[in-house]
Amino acid sequence: MTTDLEVTHDVVKIEKQDGSIEVHHFTLADGSVMLDSDVKQHFPNSESVNKALRSLIANA
Repeated sequence: MTTDLEVTHDVVKIEKQDGSIEVHHFTLADGSVMLDSDVKQHFPNSESVNKALRSLIANA
């Protein structure tokens, strides 16, 4: 799903075995993008994403 809204921060909630919830807030660094889960499963790290994008750019 694509939107014009740029994500700049997110929240991760981790439910622990004891029932408590740990909340982490993070901010994406400038230039960072968040991949949808269906895309992320094909790219284990940023190097693989960049390699695929460079291939697309070279073939454009």
